[in-house]
Amino acid sequence: EEGEDDFNDGNSSLVKHCRGAHLVSLYIRTFFRTVRREWANMDKYRVDKFYTILRQVMSQMYKYMAARHWNLGIIRLFNDTMYEEVLAHTPNGIRYHLIDIAIEEVAKVNKDSSLPLTEATLLDCLEPFFALAQLAEEQIVHDRVMEKIFTNFLDEFSIVSQNYDVKANQADITVDEIEKKELIMDQVHVGTVAKFIFELASDTETQDRYRSDLYDMHKLYVRRIKEMKRDVILDDDETNKEVDDHVDVI
Repeated sequence: EEGEDDFNDGNSSLVKHCRGAHLVSLYIRTFFRTVRREWANMDKYRVDKFYTILRQVMSQMYKYMAARHWNLGIIRLFNDTMYEEVLAHTPNGIRYHLIDIAIEEVAKVNKDSSLPLTEATLLDCLEPFFALAQLAEEQIVHDRVMEKIFTNFLDEFSIVSQNYDVKANQADITVDEIEKKELIMDQVHVGTVAKFIFELASDTETQDRYRSDLYDMHKLYVRRIKEMKRDVILDDDETNKEVDDHVDVI
């Protein structure tokens, strides 16, 4: 319980208390390994507390990435830690929870980041979950990633989400609607994410049983872009045209 209170304290921060990315990753690795080792011994009254602490650790991990300007080396260091210690292993309870909360925690950190996520940095941050979408031994793990990562990003946190249509001066606007709009990743080009999903589906390493799901998800993204008639404008005209052409031919 004391550990949970520490993590819920607004002054608690891995950024403040660990010097250097390798020490931060060692802290996270040790935490994940300890929780996974002790998971079977937890009673039902403690599980929710540890779910809360897991969420706080994920939040702090993404805050550290943001504070280091989404440096690719740091992102990969932390992603490797998360995949090796949790996502590649049972018990499923821990990795399900990380899958469930990852995109929301990324969005919360992005909201306050001095350097907003782009499509490239978002894809870097979510890379270990893509590995599960391609290669998970259990169908249910693959399905969870498809819903909680790919679908949730599209429906809740992308510029083609209905949450983006909320207007600040609406008479009937709710606090919940305002908060949801604030979490939109409005610098992430959805067409590029769609193209990436298509490439995952086509990848020779992707298990055959998962290809149709990934192709269907790609089509869902493309349909949504066409329905909403908007996307982030890319600075690179050549890349913008390449992605637009990809969307147009589907």
